[in-house]
Parts: sequence; structure tokens; C-alpha cells
Amino acid sequence: MSRIVRAKGLGLTIHSVTSADQGTFQCTVTEFQGPIKLNTKKGTLLRLVVRAPPRITSPTDDQEQFAQLGQNIKLHCKAQGIPPPDIIWTKSGRVVGQNPILHLENLKITDQGKYVCHASNVEGTDRSATLLHFSQGPIIDYPLTNKTVIEGSNVFWHCAASANPQNMTYRWTKEGVAINTIALGLRAHVQDADFGISKVHREDEGWYECEVSNGFPPSAKSSAFLSVQYKPELGSESKTMYVLGEGSDGQVPCNMVANPPPTNVYWSKNGLVLTDTNQTSRFRINGTNLFFSNATLEDSGMYACWSENVVGRSEVYEMHVIVTAPPVFRKEPPSEVKLEKGEDFETVCDGYGDPPPSQYWLHNMKRIEGKNLKITSASHSDHGDYQCVLLNEVVAVTRNMSVTVRNTKPQCINNLRLNCLTENGFRIDFDPGFDGGHEQKFRLFYTEVQNISGAEVLGEWYRSDEFADSSVALTDLRPFTRYRLVISPSNELGSVNCTATDKFTCSSLNPPSSLRASNEYLEWNEVPYAMSYRVSYQANPNGEYKVMGEVIDNRIHLKPEALDEMASTNFFVQSVRPHYPPSQPSEVITFKQLMPPTAIYTHSSVVIMAVCMLSIILYIFGKNYCKKNKQKKNPIYSTNQFAYKNGNGPCYWESEALYSTDQNGTEFEFDDDGNQIDTSRTTPDTMINEMLRQKYIYSNGNQALGALRENLHIERLRNELRQSVL
Repeated sequence: MSRIVRAKGLGLTIHSVTSADQGTFQCTVTEFQGPIKLNTKKGTLLRLVVRAPPRITSPTDDQEQFAQLGQNIKLHCKAQGIPPPDIIWTKSGRVVGQNPILHLENLKITDQGKYVCHASNVEGTDRSATLLHFSQGPIIDYPLTNKTVIEGSNVFWHCAASANPQNMTYRWTKEGVAINTIALGLRAHVQDADFGISKVHREDEGWYECEVSNGFPPSAKSSAFLSVQYKPELGSESKTMYVLGEGSDGQVPCNMVANPPPTNVYWSKNGLVLTDTNQTSRFRINGTNLFFSNATLEDSGMYACWSENVVGRSEVYEMHVIVTAPPVFRKEPPSEVKLEKGEDFETVCDGYGDPPPSQYWLHNMKRIEGKNLKITSASHSDHGDYQCVLLNEVVAVTRNMSVTVRNTKPQCINNLRLNCLTENGFRIDFDPGFDGGHEQKFRLFYTEVQNISGAEVLGEWYRSDEFADSSVALTDLRPFTRYRLVISPSNELGSVNCTATDKFTCSSLNPPSSLRASNEYLEWNEVPYAMSYRVSYQANPNGEYKVMGEVIDNRIHLKPEALDEMASTNFFVQSVRPHYPPSQPSEVITFKQLMPPTAIYTHSSVVIMAVCMLSIILYIFGKNYCKKNKQKKNPIYSTNQFAYKNGNGPCYWESEALYSTDQNGTEFEFDDDGNQIDTSRTTPDTMINEMLRQKYIYSNGNQALGALRENLHIERLRNELRQSVL
């Protein structure tokens, strides 16, 4: 059935009105005669206005929102209604906003609470609350504890943490690697805050960490170490045979791996357990090793070892020890050979042993395979030191042979040494190489080396005059510069370029000067060639100097933690440049850190508050004292100017006496019981008394006042002055 239907008497009925029904309606009546339209009349225009009460679509009621102190947030309130509703925000019954978006800036602890969004129009109201909480990152309630287990057992940890909000996620790692990516496999059980390993392996040993987060930094972490214990086992590097040289010293290890390390190690030889009583002087047990001294053929045999720890005892590990003689040369090569350029030479490196040795040559520490050494048409490159090597499992035996080739270019220099002469120069010493059989001279080549964008850039090469000595001085160099040096020997047959050597000039940095300090910065004058500056401080006279930091600029921001408030702090600064030692320390500057203005204001506020509190206490004490006195006998107090009755006169709580006057104006003093006391005593005049007398006391020609009345008035005025000061 349609929602819009005809009603009786040309009426119109709309069921279940919606906002879409809003609009203008008009009734039209048309008169027909047959098919012919005769007349049309239109009724009054009617406008239908549809109204709807407000409905808040966001936020949902009691929706929680988390934020952090100091943060800026926005609370959104979305509402529907016809006409569009007005929106206000309230907190604790107080209006805090009149827009759909409530801006809260620089959140304080007092901003936490319930914020209610009210939407209202002529049809009604709706409300929805947002609960604002301050977030708190996770806190580990009970840190993980280290665990020690035996291999094959199970281990379990629970990571107890709290946070706000409590939607925490847990991440378990081993040595920084997520648990699900390492070889634990199905043996690892992770369920939020719980983590366990079944049938622990020794490879599982290490640091495990639980990291908890709830979306609000920082996350919380707790770690623990898992130690897996197991009985001793044979190590992977163990061997079944060891060979010792006759007459040599050696050792045979009992390669056992265990956790904890073995507490006892046992050895046997040919089935007989070695003890302190049957050990010979040639071998001894030290820890897990069996040491041999001056081994003989009788020390050969079948040895075995085993060990134990708190977990259990290992299997027996057997090894065969063979003692044999070192290799022997059949014929030793000559110790020195002199050749002419183009000459041939041949020799052999031959020997024997048990086991048979390897035989080869070394030329300038480079290996030449084979026992035969053959030089054909000797040249400059054949010059040098040769070594014949016989090597077996027992020992290596060598013989040296020196070969010189005459009528060639000189050989390179050896043992280059550089020593500082001045800050901009140094002396170069070296050992000349073989001259090739002819007189040789030397020339020095050098150039600057710069590092530009990580790449070495060489400058122009310079060369010295030829010299014959094995020493040369190099001066007038650029300070703080790296140089590359090459010594080139030459004779009548040619020259050679030897290995280049880099050297920095012997410059030294000056220390910074004119140090000056303030509450924020320590400054000094720039130092030429310095790349940075190292600042050290001493917090107390007997303490050590500590490095505060290293900066590029000629000033440093002082760290508050390095300075004790109102304490003397000493500083010195050193110039720094890479590849050079730091300069000598600068002059020491000592200063006292000034109290910051905030501290001054704080201290002043404390003093003012203390004075105010003391004044209030004294005032309350005086009022109570006056009330007690007024409850006693109260005569009529009167003077020429004032009259008080029933104890309503002024109270001077410092004095315990009461004063009264008779009908003639003569004053009398009463004690607490109302008895008249002697007032003939006199009070010595003081500067304050004289001031009060001149300023406030007037006789008006009344000679009856006398000295006594005057003194009493002065005493009262002194009391008033004391109260006004308070």
C-alpha cells in the first residue's frame, strides 16, 4: 500500500512521513463533460515541513578516547535532525564548546574525564559521551628471570605487563630475531604474554626478550638469558691421531664440549689410568690437555680421555699418539749464491722423515712448488732470499739461501724510517738494497695526498736532487698535510721505483684561547687547522675531568647534568684534527652556574608563603587570647576621647594587664582578677617612644593626664605598631 492516499472529501493522507515528503502540495479540480475538459480550479498551496528530533551518529555513547599529556586533540560530534540541531559540549555540567568539533590543546591532567555532546532542535535533544583517558605505555610488572635448564627439558616465561589502554601486543625475540623466524620450529609455544620451549636444545641458549606495546610509546622490554646444561661430549674438532716430534714439546687436547665446563678430566695410556703417582716427568695433565715435555719414542701409544660435570659423564674418547723424528736434509742447499746477469743456476731441497715431508721453496716469502729450484738466465727479479722447507705433521725444518745477481739495476731499499725534524719537515732514513754491482744513488719523489669525497687525489709530483747517503731531509712542507714518498735507487744500468709510503707532517695544534662561559654556552676563539674541539669538565675540585663532548663550532651548549647548581665547575678545551694528536689543554676556566630565574622565583615564593603563614598563625593566636580576656571582669574603659563597655574595646594581646579610668580621668591598671595594681612604675624613654609621643599624644591642656597616662598610651601604640608590621 502506498504511503500517500486520498482521504475523504478530497483530503490527502501521508503515512510514515519521511524527510523526502517535505515540499509544496496543491489540490487541483478539473470539470469534464465527457472527454472534454471544461474547467480547472486550483486550491491553496500548502507547504509541508518535516521535522525530526536530533540523533547523534558519532561518537557512540561512552566511547573511549586515549591521548597523551601535552597533546592536541579534536573531539568530533556528528548529529542528524530537522532542522539541523545545535551542538554543545559539556564537561562536569559546564559548557566547554559550542561547535561540532571540540579542540583540546596542550592536554593537562585536569582535562581527563567525560565530555558530553548535546544535540538539540525544536523537536528534542540527544546526547552522547566521550570518555577521555590519558594513555600510558606498557610497564613490565614482573621482569623476566634468567633460567638454567638441562637439555631435553621444558622452559616457560610469562611477561606480565600493564598499560592503558590494555590492548597490548607481545613480541618475543631471541638475540633480536623474531621467534617465528628461527629454528625453534614447533618446539616454540607463543601465546601473547606466554612463551615456552619444549625439549630444549643446547642451540636454544641465548638472550630472549619480550617487547610489549599498546600503540602509545614507548614500548616496554624485558629480557632473560637461557642457559642450557648438558654433559660433556666429543667436540667437532677432535682428531684420532696426533704426531709429536722426538725431543720436542707438545700437547694432546681432550676436546670435550660441555655446559658447565667439565669439573674432572681423566686420561689413560694403553688402558692404564694416568694418576699423579704414575705420571712421568715427560708429561703432565693440565686441565683438559695432556702436555708432553721432550717427547720420546716410548711416549707413543693409545691414549684415551673422558670427563664429567654436574650433568653427567662423557663417553671415552680415544686417540693415537705417534712420536717420530723431525725431517732430515739429505743435502743442504748453499747459504749464499752469487750470479752474474744471464747466468743459470740449479739446486735441490731434498730430505726425508716419518711421515715423509713435503718439500718446497720460498722466494721472498712466495712459495715455489717442487723440491728443485732452477734459475735460467738470472735477472734483476731473481735476486733475493730463498728458503728450503721440509714439512710434515711433526715440524717444519728450513734452510736459508741468499742469491745476488750482479750487473743489474739496484734492488729496492729496506726498513724505511721517518723522524720529525720540525713541524713542517722530517728526516728519512733507510737501508740501501743490493747495488747490482755498480755504484748507486737515490732520488726522493713526493706529492700531496688529499681525500676528496672519499677518493684519494694526488697533487703535483716533486723530486729531490740525487744523493748517495742513506738519509735525506725534507723541509718546507705544508702544515697538516699528508705526503706520499717514493725512494728511487739507480745505477748506470737503470733505476727502480720502490713501494710508496704515506706520511703526515709533524704539525701540532695550538690549544684554544680566551675561554668564556655563561649559563648556556662555553665559547672560545677559533684555532687554525682545527677540525673540531673536545670539551672536558670537572664537577668538583677532587674529581676527574670527563669529556663533555666534541663539537665542530667554537662553542658548546652546556649540559645541565654536568653542572651542580651553585657549584664551581672547571672546563678546558682541546683542538682536534684527524690523524693528529689533540692539542694541549687550554687554560682552565672556573665559574659558578647562576641560579636560573625560575629557581629564584620559586625560592622567593616559598619565603613569601612562609611569612604569610606565620602572620596568619600569630593573628589567630591573638584573636583567641583576646576572647579569653573578654570573658573575665570587664570594667568600663574610658578616656577623654574613647569609651568602651562589656569588653568591646581594643585588645592588645601582648599585655596581660587591664586599664581603667575613674570619673576624674585618672587611669588605673587591673590584674586578671580585677584587682587594682600599682601603676606608678615608669618606662624608660626610647626613640620609638619619643616618636609616638610627638605623633599621637596631645595633652589638650589637661594636666591630669600626667606621665603615667602618657606612658600607657605609648605602650598601646607600640603594640599597634608591632601588629601593623606583622
